Amino acid sequence: MLPPEPGTVSFYDSTVGHTFVCAQSQIDSLELSQLALGIQKAEDQVSRTGLLYRLIPEVHVSASYGIGDLLFIDPSSTSTYILPKDSYRLSFSLSLSELFFSSKHSEALLQLSIQQTEYHHKIFLQQKNRSILLQELSLLDERIHSLKTEISMIQDLFQFNQLRFNQGKIEYDVLIRTKLELLSLETNMNALKHQRAEQILKLQ
Repeated sequence: MLPPEPGTVSFYDSTVGHTFVCAQSQIDSLELSQLALGIQKAEDQVSRTGLLYRLIPEVHVSASYGIGDLLFIDPSSTSTYILPKDSYRLSFSLSLSELFFSSKHSEALLQLSIQQTEYHHKIFLQQKNRSILLQELSLLDERIHSLKTEISMIQDLFQFNQLRFNQGKIEYDVLIRTKLELLSLETNMNALKHQRAEQILKLQ
């Protein structure tokens, strides 16, 4: 398998058994979206465990059905009681411990703080990496500009040495050394241009 291109990230999806290649910027954007969704979920959990939400009592409804009324006698008072065959009950409950000491709300606030910290940390890292890439790109531009000047000078020297060689004033090896120096500089120029293209791809 070929290595990923510069500025891209490869990952294997076991569900389809295939390796995908995505740009680093797409990965960063996806991670930020996931963190933003985490913040939304944490905010929702905070609101659902807040004081106003805890003030709402829980409502319980129960019902029972029977064939006939149930008759029974209280042994202590010999009183007769009748339990209807059908009975219904509606009850309300409010937890005072959850009202004044809500561990769920505290945990929700902690999770929200963690999600927000991760989100801002990710943004900070992206901005820092982008700043570093811009600095590296600026240095590459300076090196390319300097190398262009050097190549231009060596080209002039090569043409001059070629003229002198044709006139028999220098040996052939002097001309070849100048040519090899020019080829070396041009190779370095191509490498710098390739690095510059990689930096621009990472910035996209």
